[in-house]
Amino acid sequence: MFGGKTQTHKYEYDVDNKNTVYIDALNRRIENTYDENANKIKTAMPNGSILESVYDTADRVVGEKRNGKDSFTFERDPNGQVTKVKDHVNGVERTKTYDKADRVTSATDSRGGKIDWAYHDKANSKTEKLKEQTVTQGGYTNKVSYDYNTLDQNIRVTDGSQTYRFDYDDQGNVRTYTAGNGSGSIFNYDHANKIKDLVVGTSNSI
Repeated sequence: MFGGKTQTHKYEYDVDNKNTVYIDALNRRIENTYDENANKIKTAMPNGSILESVYDTADRVVGEKRNGKDSFTFERDPNGQVTKVKDHVNGVERTKTYDKADRVTSATDSRGGKIDWAYHDKANSKTEKLKEQTVTQGGYTNKVSYDYNTLDQNIRVTDGSQTYRFDYDDQGNVRTYTAGNGSGSIFNYDHANKIKDLVVGTSNSI
């Protein structure tokens, strides 16, 4: 019901309960086709466009097409992680690298952008979480670093000259937060660990 009027949307399914047809309130029809492994391989749009997905032998998406032409192609490593994406429409190529734990370590863009991620080493730290993120674009570089306590809680984020701090109560809830400009907030919780009030101050008051 919208604006006092009834809208009808119709759905059709195959024997495996996969959606094959959708018709909206304006009678626009979308049809989906699947392969024998239940992967959606084709979608016919109301405007006549045909969207297709291409899969490898492990049923992972390796390509997408629009009206028979490649729009995206994907390359993967032996663990299934996407290592390269080619945007054939815009002529852009993006790559990613991963560490042995399958955590992304870098992402590059053929237009010149790059992001690097570094992680804490569990042998020398209490965590294996994100340590640093560095963004590079042309002559611009920005680094953000992350520090954690012995309970693996993020206690500090350093973004250039700005430092953001977090303190926690015994239940693991954020108790205080200090922004990069020195202003702070205090969080108060009820017996169910739900926030009951928040005190927000300035660098001079909290």
